Amino acid sequence: MGISITNKRVFRENFFIDAAKNKRVLDIGCAAADGLQKLHSRIKDEATYTVGIDQQEGEGIIVCDAQNFTLDEKFDVCIAGEVIEHLGNVSGFLKSCSQAVGKNGRVIISTPNPYSLVSLRYAIFGRKIPNDPTHVSLYDVTTFKNMLEIYMGDSIVSGEIHYYEELWSQSPVYRLNKLFSRFIKPFSCGILADLTIR
Repeated sequence: MGISITNKRVFRENFFIDAAKNKRVLDIGCAAADGLQKLHSRIKDEATYTVGIDQQEGEGIIVCDAQNFTLDEKFDVCIAGEVIEHLGNVSGFLKSCSQAVGKNGRVIISTPNPYSLVSLRYAIFGRKIPNDPTHVSLYDVTTFKNMLEIYMGDSIVSGEIHYYEELWSQSPVYRLNKLFSRFIKPFSCGILADLTIR
């Protein structure tokens, strides 16, 4: 077991789509917003087979609790983009993700970075940092790594944590964030774990 924090910056959407190519994919949290539905559609286009899990209904989507689910099939890749920060039962979620993939399957989890330049600019100027009211936890890269090792350690063969940026955002603040994070990775928009499960 070992998870390393890399100095590599990835683009989240592209990372998910590349991981899905010619694979059986479980996509968790894929129906709640238009952007997620579009990303799910792109993942479906690349995968050989895709099942979604969310709290909302949709085509090819199973409505269930991401914190405790069991499926009758195994997947090559489990993708959970921007889900973990919404969950109170992280242990159940990570266990369910691990059990959803077959031997040497991949679990890919992303979460916002509380130390992104986008967030820090509010703190620097003494303003309240905006936050989604459905977030129950935010994870810095070290806490994220520790949590994954504590709750998934026995099932992880190997893993890497990367910093990510978003392709879609064109706002001036996000463009500035992309520029800074090119040189200082901890300012990136988010954190992405790519784990291989035994």
